[in-house]
Amino acid sequence: MATGLVSLNVVPEAIGVDSGLYFIVIAFVSLGVFIAGAAAQHRIFRHHRRMARKSSDFVLTVGELRNAPTALATPMRDARVSVNVIAGSRAVRMGYLTDVNVDAALWDLAQHVKAGAHLYGLIHDFNATMHPDDQAQINVARVDYAATIAHVKGGADQLRAIARSVSEFDEKLAETERRAALDARLESEQQRRAVASAEHAAQVEIARIRLHAIEPALDNVAAHLSEQLYTYNNTSVGEVADRVPRSEACVDGGAKE
Repeated sequence: MATGLVSLNVVPEAIGVDSGLYFIVIAFVSLGVFIAGAAAQHRIFRHHRRMARKSSDFVLTVGELRNAPTALATPMRDARVSVNVIAGSRAVRMGYLTDVNVDAALWDLAQHVKAGAHLYGLIHDFNATMHPDDQAQINVARVDYAATIAHVKGGADQLRAIARSVSEFDEKLAETERRAALDARLESEQQRRAVASAEHAAQVEIARIRLHAIEPALDNVAAHLSEQLYTYNNTSVGEVADRVPRSEACVDGGAKE
């Protein structure tokens, strides 16, 4: 930093720039850096605040929910279940439902539960030491507490209805996926059968070709024998004897001379 300050002091004199203007420029640059840094710090603060909300369960701890009046705690637990159903739904994962900020809705209810529980405790403690003149104030507080219960119950009912609709839509999506998977399996099976049928047909054709390629030796032999027998059968006995080949005219190994 010391080196930087020295160089800044030397620059105006070295280049002949008016020192007042120079320092005005430096001031504006410093202001811009400060603003940018402040904006960055603000973003970091907002990020940590969001993380703090999540880590503290929307500023409503498990102990606070356990100690809250049943009229507030029960619908709050139901709301959490519904939010989990919505946030983890197939419709949200697949992008059918967009900009689903169920955390904000849960945060709203959590704040009402926390504030309502605190008000309930004050009303309860106030009843023990209440002065008659304060009856009107306690009545107004009871009305506000009843309105808080109605708000939390109404919010839980809304989230439950939405979760039910989301579940029904998820079932439709699941059925669509099952049908698509079944169609894909059927198509694959049809393709497999078509390939198997084509291969079998090719084997049948090859077998037919091989069958027709067999030399008709039997027919040739039969035709030859039939021709000879026909000739012999239509010739007298004497003529048949004369036609017997000499090599076959031997009887008991003796040749006829």
